[in-house]
Amino acid sequence: MKFTNGYWLLREGVRAEYPACIYEYVPIEGGLRMYAPFRLQESRAASVDCGMLTIDLRTAREGVLELEIWHHMGGISRPPFFEVMRDPVTP
Repeated sequence: MKFTNGYWLLREGVRAEYPACIYEYVPIEGGLRMYAPFRLQESRAASVDCGMLTIDLRTAREGVLELEIWHHMGGISRPPFFEVMRDPVTP
């Protein structure tokens, strides 16, 4: 799918959402999982009708970061898939 009109402009009818902050983070094997909502969470009501990205940041090797971002986790996985060469590194 193409979401842009040229290089910088968004196509008509498309709205981009960007994370406003890292709301919470939890350690995972080799890195960190972060939850980033599209609005600042100043109260409990701010989380209603608000999207969120889930971001996994891991160390794949010395000097190499692996980054995965999801908007909807748990869907059908579709190719392409890329294998990441990993060496055990303590972040």
